[in-house]
Amino acid sequence: MPSAFNFSASPFDCLTTDEQRLVRDSIDVVYFPEGETILDMGVAPTHLFVIIKGFVTQFEGNEVVTTYGPDDAFDGRGLVAGKVSSRFMAAQEVVAYQLARDERLGEAALPSLALVAVGLLPVILLSRTLRSSRQ
Repeated sequence: MPSAFNFSASPFDCLTTDEQRLVRDSIDVVYFPEGETILDMGVAPTHLFVIIKGFVTQFEGNEVVTTYGPDDAFDGRGLVAGKVSSRFMAAQEVVAYQLARDERLGEAALPSLALVAVGLLPVILLSRTLRSSRQ
């Protein structure tokens, strides 16, 4: 049970003390070597990942959508939707927290995941607009 989780990073900065305790009690630390696919298109995600160290690149096909770094959470959208819509690959060695999608987190996780999804929407739209303008 890691104790150094950064609750000042969005969307976790909106959690109550009890919700923070629930998150702290439910996270694990995982490692992914450079080049490893962390999440692939079409799979049902089981965790929300928050990067501690390293970078994760999000791809649609072979095109880079965005890159996530320390304190970034990725694929909350897939967790809410129940299916990953992009491929997420370790751009270098990654150490991350994984927060399980689990019934015990029901009350705390859904609002947090909704905040993540809402926070990612502008980034996704901007990435698609930039990609369209380059073509």
